Amino acid sequence: MTGRGLTSIHFIPQGQTVTAEYNVTKILQKEGKPLFSPRSSTGEPVKRNLFTDKSSATFIQGDTPTHTAIASQQRCKRNFPNFIQKEELPVNSPYLNPIETLWTIIDDAAHKDPIPKTMGGIKSRLRQAWKNIPQSFYSPSLLRRTAK
Repeated sequence: MTGRGLTSIHFIPQGQTVTAEYNVTKILQKEGKPLFSPRSSTGEPVKRNLFTDKSSATFIQGDTPTHTAIASQQRCKRNFPNFIQKEELPVNSPYLNPIETLWTIIDDAAHKDPIPKTMGGIKSRLRQAWKNIPQSFYSPSLLRRTAK
């Protein structure tokens, strides 16, 4: 989630443990590069890049062990110049971590009746909910208003 748009939603394969290595190779490398580049990690064009250069964005991860692992922290430090490291994370700040509110919206959408009966149905519902997050939710002007 950024102030300029949402990244693509990433589904973790069933049975996959999310380790620091998974975070680095499947999420940060695969999903992070298109934020700044018109080309994906495979060299294919992406739909859009959200930032014109790395210095125009501040990158923050949560405080889960996967995000705070040395490999994840090092990858972020190398690839995101304005990365907020785990030692610098503000404690429980809803204004600097609006992703928690976004997950609540997604969770509510996922549990609407009728609840999907298949994994495909659940993924479809989550993709639709993700796509329907209004731009006003993540726009910088809304974040500034909320922080006051």
